Order: sequence, then structure tokens, then C-alpha cells
Amino acid sequence: MRLCLYPLVVFAAGCASIPMPDHPAIGIVPPDHYTSAHVVVTQSVFADSVDAHQASWWQELGDTTLSDLVMEGLLHNRDLAAASHRLDAVQAQARMAGAGRLPQASAGTNANRSRRNFIGFPVAGPAGGGVATSTTTTYDASLLISW
Repeated sequence: MRLCLYPLVVFAAGCASIPMPDHPAIGIVPPDHYTSAHVVVTQSVFADSVDAHQASWWQELGDTTLSDLVMEGLLHNRDLAAASHRLDAVQAQARMAGAGRLPQASAGTNANRSRRNFIGFPVAGPAGGGVATSTTTTYDASLLISW
């Protein structure tokens, strides 16, 4: 019986609520209704990738000062293009930094031929006299794989 009572108490405690906090008054009275002003944003960064309604969401607030400031910021902000280029550069650096975590492989080949003259050795030379010689040819191939 007690074993069944514990889950019931825990379940009931989970349904309890705390009182809502009192928020201080900020002194701003919201308007009775909002009007939507669909203004097409021209020459903005957003006009290429987002339709005009989504790009001009601040127009729906009805504040002309905010609209003027946002439009001025979008039209004259050269930092947005610079930030985009910096982001591209950082992504390229991250790819280069992560290249060491990938496997690397290198291969090479080599061929060598050499001839040695044995002058002064008590070894018989070729028929008819002359110096004894030895010719060697070596071939090398290498493959290096590292992680």
C-alpha cells in the first residue's frame, strides 16, 4: 500500500504551480490594433534572398523612426558585405585547420643506374685487357600513409 502511495504523492507534487511574479509597469501603452504596411525594400541585403514582406517586418510595427533607421542601416551599411567576406575567410581557414585530421598519402618512385670501375684490383678485366667494371640498376617505390 505504501509503495503505491509514493508515486501518487510525487505525481500530485508535480502538478503544483508557483504564483506568478509581479512585473513592474513600464509606462508604455500598446496601440489598439496594428496595421500592416507592405513596403518593398529596395537595394537591401535581404531583397535578394527573402521576399519583401519578410524583409520589412519592422514596417508592421508602425514606427516611422524605427523604419527610417533600419532602412538607412540596410542601404548604407558596408559592414554587412565585409562581414560576409570575413565569414568566408574564416570558413576556409577552418577547413585548412581541419585538414590535419584527415588521412594523408604520398607515393614516389626512383630509378638509378651506376657503373663502377675497379682500377688496380687484382681481378681479371675483360678479354683483351682493360679495366674491370660493374653496372648496377636499382628501382625504388615508396608509399607513405599517415593519419
